[in-house]
Amino acid sequence: MNRSTILWVGATVLALTWLGLWISGWWGTVTLEFENKPLGRVLDSFTQQTKLPVFTNLDRTKPVTIRVRRVTVTEALDAIQASADIRGGHLAFLLAPDEAGLARIRDLLPLPGDNSGILTMEFRIPFPAMAALGEVPQWKDPRSQFWQPTPNLPRQLQAAAENAAQATELSILLPSDWNPPIGKLPVSGKVSSSVPALAKLAGGKAQMLYVLPASPVGGEQGRDGSWGRDRDRRRTPSLAPEMWTQRLEPRLANLPKEEATTILTSIREASRQFQEWESLTREQRQEKVQAMMQDPATAERMSDRFSRGMRKLSPEQRAQRYKGYVERRAQAKSGQSP
Repeated sequence: MNRSTILWVGATVLALTWLGLWISGWWGTVTLEFENKPLGRVLDSFTQQTKLPVFTNLDRTKPVTIRVRRVTVTEALDAIQASADIRGGHLAFLLAPDEAGLARIRDLLPLPGDNSGILTMEFRIPFPAMAALGEVPQWKDPRSQFWQPTPNLPRQLQAAAENAAQATELSILLPSDWNPPIGKLPVSGKVSSSVPALAKLAGGKAQMLYVLPASPVGGEQGRDGSWGRDRDRRRTPSLAPEMWTQRLEPRLANLPKEEATTILTSIREASRQFQEWESLTREQRQEKVQAMMQDPATAERMSDRFSRGMRKLSPEQRAQRYKGYVERRAQAKSGQSP
């Protein structure tokens, strides 16, 4: 083999290696570039790229504008919600004994009524705590969340499903009268595999989808002074503070050790503080919220998060979102309910 051939082969190998690295670097990312196109078309494109179906009761003909290139699945979902001027989307698993049972739950989405016979398991870290935990990185893909079942759980479906909902940021919906025994707990792993494995152990089926509800839902303070969602037709229980570390610690796995330790300390401090807040009266809680909103460090974290979301909006959407943001800040500082 002469010198020119060796050089040509070497250059080809380098080029192919570079191309492979370039492609793998964008593997699993999402690109959505639409100008005043129907929301349904945007959602269909997202599902085609990610294989994650999106269920919504929004008007799929509503024109939206969205421009994101090669972003993570989570960033794409955030951008979709920003473009539709909503929030509250979440990954959900439907569990049922058979396909007919799954279809029945789908027919009741996004919010099965209290007398629907559907048990919804979903736990949220309260809004005041999340404001203090703004440095915790998001999952790049909600399906990558990790569930490690607690070893001493009762070997029944609903106990295991509740544990999964507490340890992750999932909604799990299943028939309230379906609670078969399971011989063992599923193997720890990503929720995309561990939760369907749980349904299989119970002799049933699972469906994973992303729920995008039309009604605006969020984590503001409830009218009764409690923490949780107050704008939908059901109450979402707060996650017990002792579970916060279990849920949030896996998000820190790829951070430098020192940074992860600092954030983990913040999580534990926020958990301790919230346990103290739980014993306060409504008025005392409102005073705490006002003090938190006026704290420069908290205000800066919230401003940074707000700015990241604003960059994904059109100019008109930015103006409307900013107006609502200012109004909510003023209400919080004055102690009024949203």
